Formats: sequence, C-alpha cells, structure tokens
Amino acid sequence: MFAAKQKRYLEDPEMFATYLTLAREACKTVSGHRACLTDQLELILSGGVKQGAFQITDTKATAQAIFDAVTRFHHPAHSDEWSDPQLPARIDSLIALLLRGIEAPRKRQ
Repeated sequence: MFAAKQKRYLEDPEMFATYLTLAREACKTVSGHRACLTDQLELILSGGVKQGAFQITDTKATAQAIFDAVTRFHHPAHSDEWSDPQLPARIDSLIALLLRGIEAPRKRQ
C-alpha cells in the first residue's frame, strides 16, 4: 500500500493534495475504509494464528495496533514525508519489528 501511494504522490503531488482534501471532507467514508482495512488485517492475523505462525491473544486489538503503527506510511496527511528516500527501508524495519513481536516461538526439535 505504501509503495503505491508513494508512487502516486511523487508522480502527481497536486492530485494527491486534492485527494487529501476530499478525504478530510468524507470522514464517514474514510472511517469505513479504515475499519475495512483493519478487519482485513485481523483476518490475516487470525489465519497466521491458526497456522501457528503468530502468537496473538487478541487479533482485533493487534490489528488495530499494527494499523496505527504503519499509518504514517499510508495516510495522506503524511504524504509530505514520502519523498524521503530512506522511507522504504524504514517501513521494512518497522514491519520486521512488528512481525518479531507477534511471531510464535519456534518449537525446538
């Protein structure tokens, strides 16, 4: 999601500014979209728990926490920061940190 939004922002910052203005005016729609994204993330986490990849007691709360943690990488209000060439490495570091926090302990053989 970050790479797609960053590309659009860098290619057409004026269009992205318009998008940000519209998003601010459509709070109800944006809230619904955010809830949908968080629900999708919760489904992914639940699947990971079922497969034994993740150890999470509350997938809904964890999905919300992860969404909150990565917001600056996809929320249009932070688009002015997206031209930073270090941002892809920073999001990779954040995702690695988040995954280490939820991964299930490996069983010793």
